[in-house]
Amino acid sequence: MTDIDALIDALGDSRWLIRARAVKSLASVRGAEATEALLAVLADEDEDVRLAAADALASRGPSAMAPLMDALVKGGIEVRWGAACVLGRIGDLRAMDSLTSALDDPEWRVRRAAARALGKVGDAGAVDPLTAALDDPSGSVRDAAAEGLSRVHARCGIAPLSSTGSGEGPAATALASSA
Repeated sequence: MTDIDALIDALGDSRWLIRARAVKSLASVRGAEATEALLAVLADEDEDVRLAAADALASRGPSAMAPLMDALVKGGIEVRWGAACVLGRIGDLRAMDSLTSALDDPEWRVRRAAARALGKVGDAGAVDPLTAALDDPSGSVRDAAAEGLSRVHARCGIAPLSSTGSGEGPAATALASSA
């Protein structure tokens, strides 16, 4: 058994501290096998372990983009949510299409994370999808979309939402007043 195999096996330990330490050790291991193991840990029952996996994946930067974008589509709820959060932390423009698609996810937490991530990426191409997300059934998603639009507007020098005539409702009003 290799060291990587031992670390991956430790991710299944019943003790959260062992799993968290295995994640921290895997953070320094490069390669697809370690990345896939870290992606699976985004569904761990313990929040500290999930956050450690997110940190480890974010530290990989652009090299983790393809597996994260794939997980955003194919993973379970927690993995999709975590992938959206990590893609936002990385902030790579290549994630725009995947994050935009995630705004249609059936789970509101994934849609909220995607809206936040689009704001962090900060590309003007996020304006239309985030504006559409202001009509999401979930207030948390609408708030994240408004926050994301505010970030994109600030970063790209786009006129505030209120002057474009787009959007109505509390999220749009909040965005207009914060601009």
